[in-house]
Amino acid sequence: MGILVTYILMHPLLYSLLAQGATSAPLIREGVRTKPIKNNAGDAEPALKQALVERLDKVAETKPRQMGIQGYSPTSLKEVRENPQMMGIHARHYDAGGTYDSDQVYYNKNASPEILAHELGHVVSGNTKVGSVVRKLRDNPKLAMALAAASGIIPLGAAALTPGDDDYDEAMLGTLALASPTLIDEGLASKNALAMMDTAGMRADLGQRGRLASGLLSYAAAPIMTASLATALGNQFDENVPAQ
Repeated sequence: MGILVTYILMHPLLYSLLAQGATSAPLIREGVRTKPIKNNAGDAEPALKQALVERLDKVAETKPRQMGIQGYSPTSLKEVRENPQMMGIHARHYDAGGTYDSDQVYYNKNASPEILAHELGHVVSGNTKVGSVVRKLRDNPKLAMALAAASGIIPLGAAALTPGDDDYDEAMLGTLALASPTLIDEGLASKNALAMMDTAGMRADLGQRGRLASGLLSYAAAPIMTASLATALGNQFDENVPAQ
């Protein structure tokens, strides 16, 4: 146990992943369901697809060039482990020139319907002016590298170079700023999900809203927790500025 703790403390990226996993647990539970619940996502698909069309007509500047929805009904955790897309994912594809080409939504039919609604929400936001820009930033490989750096290098450097113990804000803002395309993209998807569920006559209850919120929180938790750890480590190396 002591070795594990030491390893986590010395590797902020792993620490961040653990923090993210803890907050996303409610969504993960839905994604790995092997038995359909009452009023499940599979049953809700027709109504949500119609709600998607209406939402696109209402708020989108463009329409999906091509789109596919693939639902799964896993009967074992082994199936889900071997096919992670069964848990629910939105894939946005680009052609060789980097132009938006198509959307593909995968989801677990056994899960609660907000899982599917959230992935469809990505389709809507990706076809708005702001959402499309945010998604391009999120899918940008260079930005992905910057996000990886934010999992340790940037906040640790900020904490080490800022004298004293009051550098948490600088570290947290650094990681959140780099993670913001992901946070905004996920937030827009959930906003559209709730609107589509209303249109489909399945207004989200508190549990469903809570799961969507926990999913968004999971993306914020990693940079926040990383900033906390990196600040603590960085403060071991800085020197207090002498009083003038």
